[in-house]
Amino acid sequence: MNRLINTLKQPHPGYGDLRIYFRTVLGIVLVVFLILSILQPFKIGERNIEGNAYITAAVYAGGAFLAMSLNALWLLLFRDWFRAESWTLGKELIVMGYQFFSIGITIWLINHFRGTLAPEDTGFARSFFLAIAIGILPYIIATFGRHNYLLRHHLKAVAAFNEQLKELQMLKQEDAGRKTGTGYLNIPRLEHPVGVDDFLFAESKGNNLLIQFVANNRVQTHTVRSTLNDFAQANADISHLFRCHRSFIINLDKIMQVQGNAAGYQVVLHPELPPVVVARSNVAAFKQLLAEKG
Repeated sequence: MNRLINTLKQPHPGYGDLRIYFRTVLGIVLVVFLILSILQPFKIGERNIEGNAYITAAVYAGGAFLAMSLNALWLLLFRDWFRAESWTLGKELIVMGYQFFSIGITIWLINHFRGTLAPEDTGFARSFFLAIAIGILPYIIATFGRHNYLLRHHLKAVAAFNEQLKELQMLKQEDAGRKTGTGYLNIPRLEHPVGVDDFLFAESKGNNLLIQFVANNRVQTHTVRSTLNDFAQANADISHLFRCHRSFIINLDKIMQVQGNAAGYQVVLHPELPPVVVARSNVAAFKQLLAEKG
């Protein structure tokens, strides 16, 4: 059971970009049109509209396109739930189920208004079955296509990020005596001061703030009751602190490597700590800051 839960929590390419969503929808609809017009499965050819397979395919594929296009409203109304950086395989399966449900309703409505079909062909159960049976392969193909497109795009960007990091590391080696920062972080209610040069990142955990830093060559954590907004405001004068995510502020000078997959980007700040996510909405600013530092 734990293994299943962990699998469902795995990061998955999200729908942060509506253009990618509609490209995926268009890919699904085109494959469905080809299946309906050429293969004519489940004896659909016996019930073609005007006896024409292409008209039938266009009507039902068009209905699927309309249903999935209307579902894009959920992406706009519930942006937080659909955030690309927090998208998981479990959420993807929920969306897939809802897509098939809405397409099933659309097929049921089309069959109902046609008025020329047998009663067994106009029930919702039959319509829902057809939506899944005909649409599952196109859905999988389009989803994998989206996954591969995003993976290639992100890996290309990661290569550019890491080239910038190499240049920054070379500059640091040429100026070995240069400090990444001076003094201490301003963290109210924290008993033990944390030097700017030792700071790795801050993470928001409910009402607490986790400060990750290096001391005596060891990664250490301080927990303080505060918010990430308060931390950002108190340390706004430190130029190399960057809010890469709604829950993280990182030290740009401590980035060891940028990683990427189909779900997005992450930065490695220390080999003993897990990578930190860079939100899609902050990628452009992240790239710009790295370019300015170089």
